[in-house]
Amino acid sequence: MKTRTFHFYVFCVCGLCIFTGIMASFMTAWILYGSTNNRPFTENAPSVVYADGCDRLEGFITCAGTIESNVEALYVLDTISGNLSAAVMAKKGSGFQAKYSGNVTSDLQKAITLANNVQTSKKGKSRTNTLRSVQMPSQPKYIMTTAAHDNSERRGNVSYASSALHITEVNTGITLTYVLPWNRTAHASNAPFTQEINCIHADRLIRPMQTEEE
Repeated sequence: MKTRTFHFYVFCVCGLCIFTGIMASFMTAWILYGSTNNRPFTENAPSVVYADGCDRLEGFITCAGTIESNVEALYVLDTISGNLSAAVMAKKGSGFQAKYSGNVTSDLQKAITLANNVQTSKKGKSRTNTLRSVQMPSQPKYIMTTAAHDNSERRGNVSYASSALHITEVNTGITLTYVLPWNRTAHASNAPFTQEINCIHADRLIRPMQTEEE
């Protein structure tokens, strides 16, 4: 009789322990589930970080730049020819929906010519122009990066991309700035968009490596 009573108590204690463990597991799962799912989705989702990166190899430089939220452009510069290309991935399907092209060396020559003309016209006066007389280098050396800006200029359906591409030629110290024209309507409808990359500004930001003509 005592043996049966003892076994009964052991059975009850084991059953109670198992029941308690199951209930504890359910309560823990409920608490964790409720603590994450009662918050907005954006709080549970990992933060999205955009990093505009650059790389170079044997005369080519690549760089990424933000166009607008969730959209970036790829830039490729051939430092030998000066050819600059950019492209934006299609919103639907594969491939590039928007393509751009230009020539940095040609733009550099125009900037130097303009600067020298301004300097010549001011001969005999104090020269305040930041692009003083320089020579076009026989072998331009370029570095480039992207940077955000808040210029909201717009022409019809075309507006500025939210980042600018800055390309510096280190021999002259001249920096050329480019901002891609962005057609959001064409991108949304996946319509091909081709445009030139035009230099919107040129200025000297670093001391030139070559000697200026005084």
